[in-house]
Amino acid sequence: MRYCQTIRLKDGRHCVLRNGEADDAAGALENYVLTHAQTEWLSSYPDEISFTVEQEAQHLKRKADSAREIELVAVVDGTIVGLAGVDSIGRLWKTKHRASLGISIDRAYWRLGIGDAMIQACIACAKEAGYAQLELGVFEGNVAARRLYEKHGFRPLGVVPRAFRLRDGSEHDEVLMVLRLGEPTPCVLQSGAVTIRSERLSKAEYIDFLKRSDLGSQYPMERFETRIDTLVRTASISLAARTETGTLVGVLLGLTDFAYWLFITDLGVDRAYERQGIGKRLMQTALALAGGEKDIAVYLVANGDAIPFYEKLGMEKSNEVMQYNHIDWTDFRVE
Repeated sequence: MRYCQTIRLKDGRHCVLRNGEADDAAGALENYVLTHAQTEWLSSYPDEISFTVEQEAQHLKRKADSAREIELVAVVDGTIVGLAGVDSIGRLWKTKHRASLGISIDRAYWRLGIGDAMIQACIACAKEAGYAQLELGVFEGNVAARRLYEKHGFRPLGVVPRAFRLRDGSEHDEVLMVLRLGEPTPCVLQSGAVTIRSERLSKAEYIDFLKRSDLGSQYPMERFETRIDTLVRTASISLAARTETGTLVGVLLGLTDFAYWLFITDLGVDRAYERQGIGKRLMQTALALAGGEKDIAVYLVANGDAIPFYEKLGMEKSNEVMQYNHIDWTDFRVE
């Protein structure tokens, strides 16, 4: 599984979130030992970390080559300042839908937005890998971490009493937290059942879908296939509506911070399946995945023909949109 994103930190610097590679082994191991020395809220002491740089390199290579697991590094000014990963909990049928999340960040880089971005990246990767839920355990006293996880949709499920015993003799409970990752949402339409689920589409299937929906007219010809490939791989929310036979009849792609806003980049329905409620259900599902109606504001840019649809959903028109673009939008690719 591959991932790469550059974010701007709260102090103005840039941070690259990407796959850890074998060449990162020394820096990743150094960060791992450092973060375990900086806080009691991680599961081991730094002097208990015994694996070597060579073993770390093998670990990072295995994760980089994996289709369902990933180890991310956060890099600022050439230095690895954080680690986060998604690990499969089981490979057999009964548990292969579950994955665990782990994260640690150098204390010097706390409160800059790295934790938020790394959790979002792990959630996106877990969805892409097809997991149904993401799980983690956190010290009960680690209030800041619990708030951060709850912000991204994790909910406490239970407590393991006295799960951790520190060298000072104190004992601490562990709070188990779970995030459900967009279970399929079936909706019954006039022509049969359609299921909506989080799914990464291939470039080829999405381009084929564009020809069957009114979305196709919105894309400029310039670098069309390359940019569509980037779009379907990196959108933070990717929903597909399919018939019982697997035909793709609806798509929603969106960008979200999982905290305040959701920007819908693409929402389309196969012309043969319009006016059956698919678009509405796609919007409802996306809003729920982003964090829910209570917390999330939805934004989009709509063409004139689609405005009545969005108005029925309770959206309002606004002229407060700032735009910078140098692309020639007069020559469109897909009709």
